[in-house]
Amino acid sequence: MEWVLPQAWQRLGLITADPSQASLFLVPHAADAHFHECLGYGNDQLCRPATQRYFAALVRHVIHAYPHWNRTGGADHVFIFSHDGGLALFDTAADEEWPWAEGPRPGLERSIREVIGRATFMQPLGSRRHGYYSSALDVPIMPYGSLPKGAQLPAEGDDSAAVPFPDILAYFSGGLHGRSRRNISVAVANDPDVQFFARYDPEYGAHLSRAYARFCMHLPGFADIVWSGRIAHIASAGCVPVIIIDDLDLPLERLLEWRSFALFVSEADASTPGRLAEIIRAVPEATWRGMRRRLLQVRRMLMYEPPATDSPFPLQTPPLPADPVVRDAAYWAYVDLVARRAMWTAVAQVAPSADAEGSLLSPVVQTRDLQAFRPPFRWW
Repeated sequence: MEWVLPQAWQRLGLITADPSQASLFLVPHAADAHFHECLGYGNDQLCRPATQRYFAALVRHVIHAYPHWNRTGGADHVFIFSHDGGLALFDTAADEEWPWAEGPRPGLERSIREVIGRATFMQPLGSRRHGYYSSALDVPIMPYGSLPKGAQLPAEGDDSAAVPFPDILAYFSGGLHGRSRRNISVAVANDPDVQFFARYDPEYGAHLSRAYARFCMHLPGFADIVWSGRIAHIASAGCVPVIIIDDLDLPLERLLEWRSFALFVSEADASTPGRLAEIIRAVPEATWRGMRRRLLQVRRMLMYEPPATDSPFPLQTPPLPADPVVRDAAYWAYVDLVARRAMWTAVAQVAPSADAEGSLLSPVVQTRDLQAFRPPFRWW
């Protein structure tokens, strides 16, 4: 994600080389890649401080080499992270590592949020379980996940009415990372209508995309953090998600009514034997078909175009805007960023549509015109 979004925004013509034309300043970095590259030959105790030093040097350079940060205290700067725990890679650092405005105060530590707290952070999903994410300041985005092997994308005009109503209630395949997954696996172990593979299912892609189950489970990821690319797999394959994560902000909540195409179950309910199946059985067939139809209508907003290159740094010369504009997850992440920061009046007080089935977009923002969101980024 550290370079998928910058590349996409560059293709859309949202990157400018002229800082006087920029409304926001995107700070490129590779902190997550730096951390995981280090893990290839080190461990957490070595790699976390190394990542802190890397990020501190980057922030120090942005503050001292350019005039833009100090004009607003970083309020118009944006950082993108590859998973929801991105800030946890450098949550605290000794004062001498950070560019304090009033000079170093050795022996004290401050969180990254305090140091660059006025900036906006974009990260896959938003977990309110820890202090690294702020619902008020930050923008949750879709994780990047490729379509699993064997999955077949449903056709754009796929008719949910023609799909058989599945007997399998819920499906999951993945490792038992964290307490929540283990508790849920135990709770559904004796229910034949809930399939929980505590390993990789070789038919994973096919099961996601062929209406094998009524719902596909999205569970907390490694060590109970909420980050998981599974929601990207589920949405792109057209399987109606059942989201079993508490304290979660989802991408595009200002733009999409998630409850129109996803089911939400608390972790406590899902960890109670028989309760998950009971909740799913209570969803009428007509309601499920409507949720699947809505998911197929909006899933393009939740998928990314493949990046043009593996390079973390796209070309500095902005290309011409894409024609036609690709309205993928990167496009809508930018729209959501603009809406959250309330920088353009074009995104406020827009009436919802009078669609007989209910609008897929919330009343706060409903626009399909990128021109309303054109003020570009300066990409350092």
